[in-house]
Amino acid sequence: MDNKSKNSNEFITIYNELDDYMRRELNQDHWVSHSELIRKYV
Repeated sequence: MDNKSKNSNEFITIYNELDDYMRRELNQDHWVSHSELIRKYV
């Protein structure tokens, strides 16, 4: 796997982990957008 692909995969993994964490903390379903989660969390 080249470095660019590895970085992309790592970014997606971190993004999904943050998304899952915020959804659990805010008790939100998956239909709520990621940007809305950030607005609520901050």
